[in-house]
Amino acid sequence: MRVFSKIDSSIYNRKKFHFKFALNIKIRGRIFKNSYFVIGTDLLSPLFLRHSFPGLG
Repeated sequence: MRVFSKIDSSIYNRKKFHFKFALNIKIRGRIFKNSYFVIGTDLLSPLFLRHSFPGLG
């Protein structure tokens, strides 16, 4: 019985670790996507302004 419980607990811990790892990747990915989007809009806005209103750029 002890051997089985040890195996079960190791599998459970591994699953828990994988879940935490996946959650971290999801959160990091979301943060990275948002920052990437902001950086992209910051880079594009001067070009957009120059394109739309040549007097401002």
